[in-house]
Order: sequence, then structure tokens, then C-alpha cells
Amino acid sequence: MMMPTILQKIEKYNPAVIQGYPSSLYIMSRWISNNNYPIKLKLKAILTSSENLYDFQEVMFNTLLPLYLRNRVFMTLSEAFTSEHAARMTSMSAATENAGELIEALTLQRNRERQAAITADLLDIVGGANAL
Repeated sequence: MMMPTILQKIEKYNPAVIQGYPSSLYIMSRWISNNNYPIKLKLKAILTSSENLYDFQEVMFNTLLPLYLRNRVFMTLSEAFTSEHAARMTSMSAATENAGELIEALTLQRNRERQAAITADLLDIVGGANAL
């Protein structure tokens, strides 16, 4: 496969992590640099495997990988709590709006019934006065 085809496939899937042999990742990065290839990726990590790791690389992976995983779990839980809170706020807002509409409807009904009772009383008074 030619390098542009490989890079187009990588861009198509837009991975968060790329894993490969250090030598192949080095060759790919050199080709990108030498050919001014415009690649747009939002990588969070590049993992290497199966070739000799230097001591500093092993220390770095042993230190950073647990931190990265812990951070991803924390972010996932934070997003879950945030979405639950947003859903509760939305439902409470809808309930408040519905309660306000119900109060308005009941107030209007009460006022109509009160006005009907007043009108009935006035008709009784006027009817009684006419009878005398």
C-alpha cells in the first residue's frame, strides 16, 4: 500500500489512539513531514508494541497509561452525572410549567363558578324584589 492510502484510511476512521511498531510510526511521521502531507487527527495517544522499548519508554507507559485510564473513567462518570442532572432539571422545568398552567386553569374555573354564584344570588334578589 502506498503511504497516502494508509493515511487516508487513518483520517477516515479518525482514531483517538494509534498503535504500531515504533519503526513504522517513525517512517510514517517522517513521510508526513517530508511531503508536507496535511493530516488532521485529534490523537490522544500513540502506543508502540513488539519492538524493544527503552527504559524511559517503559517508565513513561507504566506511569501515563494508568493515569490516562483513570482520567477516562472519571470523565465518563462526570458526563453521566452531568447528563442525569440535566435530565432532572429538564423534567423539573416541565413539571413547574405544567403546574403553572394547571393553577391558571383552576383559578379561571373557580372565578367562573364564583361569578355564576354571584349572578344567581343577584337574580334571586331581583326576582324576590319584583315579587313584592
